[in-house]
Amino acid sequence: MKKMKRVLMISYYYPPLLDVGALRALGFSRYLPEYGWQPYVVSVKNPDPAYCLLGQEPCPEQVKIIYTRSLVNLARLNGLINGGLCRLLEFLGCENIQNPADILFLPDIFVGWIPLSCWTAYRLIRRYGIEVIYVSAKPFSSTLTGVVLKRLTGKFLILDFRDPISLEAMEGDEPGESNRLYWKIIRKLEHLVVKQADWLLVTSQKTQEKYLSLYPFLKDRCSVIYNGFFDELLPKSPASASSCRFSIIYTGNFYPTLPGSDIFFQGLQQVLAEGKIPRHKISFLYFGDNREWFQGMREKYGLYDVAWHCGHTSRRKALQYISDSSLFLLRSRGNMVSAKLYEALALGKPILSLDSTEEVSQLIRSYSSNFYLLFSGDGPAKVAEAIHHAYTRWEIGDWPAVPNPEYLEKFNKRQLTRQLAAILDKVS
Repeated sequence: MKKMKRVLMISYYYPPLLDVGALRALGFSRYLPEYGWQPYVVSVKNPDPAYCLLGQEPCPEQVKIIYTRSLVNLARLNGLINGGLCRLLEFLGCENIQNPADILFLPDIFVGWIPLSCWTAYRLIRRYGIEVIYVSAKPFSSTLTGVVLKRLTGKFLILDFRDPISLEAMEGDEPGESNRLYWKIIRKLEHLVVKQADWLLVTSQKTQEKYLSLYPFLKDRCSVIYNGFFDELLPKSPASASSCRFSIIYTGNFYPTLPGSDIFFQGLQQVLAEGKIPRHKISFLYFGDNREWFQGMREKYGLYDVAWHCGHTSRRKALQYISDSSLFLLRSRGNMVSAKLYEALALGKPILSLDSTEEVSQLIRSYSSNFYLLFSGDGPAKVAEAIHHAYTRWEIGDWPAVPNPEYLEKFNKRQLTRQLAAILDKVS
């Protein structure tokens, strides 16, 4: 029998946490043994509740998992210091300085996890003869643990930027003075970190392009592995066809602070005001945080009997709700391809995509049989038109939800893990 090779996986977000950030490392660790790699996962024992969804998500039995404590969780302290400094700076007339405390907790507020995760990981490498170090980021501070371990042990280092690090500064609004200093330091740190990496993984072609433009030396050691979906989590029973309401569903973060967050609600208000859809025949279900913001949208646009905040639910239940819905609503953020899109495509759900990037549009056009793509500049009238057209088709029964077989084969987590295993074989 062929001997299993060993890989150390450092991931702050990992079950039992319910955060979407845990899914990538979870998928890789679950299927790597099928390709000859035994994963040893180091994750956090006392995650910061301000930034994590605590839950009881089960872990794969074949994965060896070690949880280490964070010496300090800085979210509350960071908030208190930011509040005090902002008031002081406002009094001094420096109103354009945002989040001044960020500069105190570099590279991020998760630095308290570095010492014990680094020590534990080092012992695992020595004890089990681990050959490759894999780091899932964010948080960015985890990459520092990876770099320290590489310098101490000489092992190969793979960094997986499931969320772009310094690219966030390019995608947001113009930062204040302290933010410019913060992102300048982050860019410097990022440059030092990726220089130490033997391979960089990203989750989209656009992210890869931007990182290669920033760091040309990564040309031959940067790959895209998409997020994909868990085949075993997809509902086994067919979607319910008995609903008397046309239901639109959104799961996860709506990114209310980014431009365009009102457009969907404005479009839904418009199609109802025009009488094109009876109010009792349509509903919008939102599974996610920001209840107060959502209630504000609901009242602002008169959707009190149409839009509903459903809170959090498990991944498996969320997929069942998506399967039972009539239309899946998607919002894109910067260069990222939302993990939710892969699940909606796996279920064959009709999709309404707001602010579609080129890569998101290409995925939807290639693998969805029913979709509506809206782009930056398209207003509420386009949303209203898409909702009305989808409702009309749903009402007459011309609204199939058929998954694309090619997509199911190409984007399931097992197949995507094969790509990671090939990289592990190469660097080792």
